[in-house]
Amino acid sequence: MGGWAVVGILDRTSKARRSTYWNAGLTGLQRLLQVGLTLILVRLLTPEDYGQYAVLNSVLVFLTVISSQGFVEYLLHCKEDPRQDGAVFLAGAFLHLVIFAICLGLAFLFSLTEHYGAIAEPLMVASVAILLNHARIFASTVLRRSLDWSTIRKLHLTGFA
Repeated sequence: MGGWAVVGILDRTSKARRSTYWNAGLTGLQRLLQVGLTLILVRLLTPEDYGQYAVLNSVLVFLTVISSQGFVEYLLHCKEDPRQDGAVFLAGAFLHLVIFAICLGLAFLFSLTEHYGAIAEPLMVASVAILLNHARIFASTVLRRSLDWSTIRKLHLTGFA
């Protein structure tokens, strides 16, 4: 029986090593594609439009930083009882609803100004991504807990596309 345990540990170690290589490669590819996308946008958009895109992206990135990603990942990785996933999901969903409301409030405030009024509408539309981001965070964390790396890779590539 002890021999099978060693084989299981070695198999998980090998799987973790392969997954680490795959994830590092995938992350590098995503960063390269993001740089390529930025270079394309610089060429296609006027300086004013690109500046608006940069401000819009900065607001969304800032709001994403305070999202539930670390919160959900910590709770799902540290707890031993996966039956409480629903409570963690609801807590994260509430947090994302608050961030969504903040984003809509910022869009409303931007619409009142002359300088940032042009990004108010795109910010309202893009704020929907904050709501979708919670489901992505939760699903990828659950997949990581179950060591389903191939599904995670497929989802990341699909998500970038």
